[in-house]
Amino acid sequence: MRRITRGISGVLCAGLLLGAGPPAPHAAAPVIIMVNPYTNGQVVTSLRNSQSSPILGSVNAVSMNRCDVEIKRLSDGFYWTGTTWTSTVQNFPATVSNRNPSPPWYDFRYDAGPGSANMTSGTQYLVWVYCADLSGGTTIATVTVTKA
Repeated sequence: MRRITRGISGVLCAGLLLGAGPPAPHAAAPVIIMVNPYTNGQVVTSLRNSQSSPILGSVNAVSMNRCDVEIKRLSDGFYWTGTTWTSTVQNFPATVSNRNPSPPWYDFRYDAGPGSANMTSGTQYLVWVYCADLSGGTTIATVTVTKA
């Protein structure tokens, strides 16, 4: 079926009626739920999986592209490299898995954070998680923890 309309310049235009309606709006940005560390100000002994303290979370998103993790020591502004601390910004991909397709939730996990021996008692650490979905939506979550 064709529909004839008058365009902006007054010229008659023909277009197909497909019955699909207007294009779907862009999907909402993903939402991060941090699971561990649990809350800002939490006292931790480690951010490493081998010491039962991985960085875990869930993301509510239709389709997940990636999640990255960054850990910053606030006392000197240094970043965790996976083995030591450096002044250069470092971030690492978290493992992402599809937990539940309806509603769409993805879990992320980062196991290589600093262990107890690489953290200083009484020092604060900023854990930063960035997630992006396949439709271009992005989100960032942060939590600040203190080493016991």
